[in-house]
This record gives sequence, structure tokens and C-alpha cells, in this order.
Amino acid sequence: MDKRVAGGYSDALFELASEEKNWDSYKQDLLKVADTLKANPEMMTVLAHPKVTKDDKKAILTTVFENEVTLHILYFLKLLIDKNRFGGIFDIVKAFIAQYNEAFGIVVAHVSTAHALDEQERADLIKMLETKTKKKIELVIRVDESLLAGLRIKIKDEVLDNTAKTRLYRMRNTVDSAVL
Repeated sequence: MDKRVAGGYSDALFELASEEKNWDSYKQDLLKVADTLKANPEMMTVLAHPKVTKDDKKAILTTVFENEVTLHILYFLKLLIDKNRFGGIFDIVKAFIAQYNEAFGIVVAHVSTAHALDEQERADLIKMLETKTKKKIELVIRVDESLLAGLRIKIKDEVLDNTAKTRLYRMRNTVDSAVL
């Protein structure tokens, strides 16, 4: 879906959330929808398929999400079906989350680590990053055992790499330049 189109739908949804002062609920519902669709790709295939009737698609949405999301989100999903835009749901969710983060001063930090972080390590990392960025931090953590030790943190375009692999690489370059 074109970013402008996704942005338009996201803007409308964000405006509705703003009128209700219910941003968190909308965000959680949209994430729930996206997670459900990612976990069930065959459902997404059916909902985006042109030979499945709009009424059948809406019935599927009602069955799956009626007791899981607010009525406004369910109606929004049905609107996407009516407008033949359901294939862009992930782009719309992404745009809404970006608006939400911008509005509430949240920065997403993508963290790669050699092992899962416990709650205290997560809290310490959030505190350190919030001090550095002067914004609220939302962590997205991925365990990458190939890192051996340390962390790689990506915030927007900035990468903080303190992995064992990078430290060894820097040390090797230092030694190589000292020898020459």
C-alpha cells in the first residue's frame, strides 16, 4: 500500500482515538490484529482474496475479533474490506504506531543481544537509553546467539554496537595499526 494511503487511514484512526482520548486501546487493538494476522497467514490470504465476498470477509473479522478489539477497530477493519484496502493493514498499523510514538515522545530501540535479558537488565537498559535520548524508550529485543556477548542497539539511524565481535574487531585494528 502506498505510504500516503496508509497514512491517510492512520490519520483518520488516530483522530478518532484522539477524540476518545483512547490512544492506548487503539494501539493495543491494532497490534493484536497485526499479531493475529501474522500468526495466521492463511487468514490474511482469505481476507485479501478478491474472490471471497466482502460479506464473508466481514463475517470472518467479526468471528475472530468481535470480543478482542473495540467496536471502532472492528468497524475500521470492515471499512478496509469495503474499500478493498485490507491488504494494507500492516502499513496502516505501522503508520499508526509511528504517529502514536511521535505524539507521546516514544523512541523504539531495536536491541540484539547474545542472551535473553532479565527484568532488571531490561529496566537498566531502558533507564540508560532514556537518559541518553531524553525520550521514553520502547525496547524490541532479539536474541542473536552469534553475538557471543554484549549488545547492539539501533535507534532510528544510530547504532550503538558493544558486542564482543565488534570489540575484538576494534582491538585487532588497534593492534594492526600499532604494528605498522
